[in-house]
Amino acid sequence: MPNAPSFLIEIQDPPAKKAIMLAALDLFVERGIEGTSIRDVAEKAGYSNPALYKHFASKEELAFALFERCYGEMSAWLDRTLADTDGPFAERFEKLIAAYTGLLDKCPEASIYVNENLAAFWPQMPAAQKKRTLITRYREILAAGRKEGAVTTEHEEELLIVLVAGTLAQFSRMIYLGGLARPAGKWTKPLSKLLLRSLS
Repeated sequence: MPNAPSFLIEIQDPPAKKAIMLAALDLFVERGIEGTSIRDVAEKAGYSNPALYKHFASKEELAFALFERCYGEMSAWLDRTLADTDGPFAERFEKLIAAYTGLLDKCPEASIYVNENLAAFWPQMPAAQKKRTLITRYREILAAGRKEGAVTTEHEEELLIVLVAGTLAQFSRMIYLGGLARPAGKWTKPLSKLLLRSLS
């Protein structure tokens, strides 16, 4: 599994579990959770239905486990990016976008899966995760930009968050579906420039 996104699997995961999670992510993004059966996942992974049930009690448990791992990785990359507070807002914001496009080049399915299933799985997420959401992190970086005078105060902060989060979600879909050519990283500068102009 040389191209497997590292955040979806853990070193201690048995080979069957790794294959099942990767197959499930592909199918859930392509067909939706409801449109995918346990048999479909097992077949794509190259294992039997009983092998799947050995690791996950149900399709719902598998779907949530995938959501947790994908969301966790997206949270981690934001934390890594926002930990570097040096430099003007525009530079830090471009680093944020670079981290996002880098994640898409690793696994665009992760972003699609999180965005499409947020409403369904968010109530089940651990309390600690709910205190530090992706939206919380966007709010923090935009607040810093406002303090610096680089982000407009003319519009509600929540609308600016919608602008950033919504644009990145749609960008993910365009990359995944081929509407924008890969690699996603080549769009870092133009995407940053567009968003910065909209935020200023």
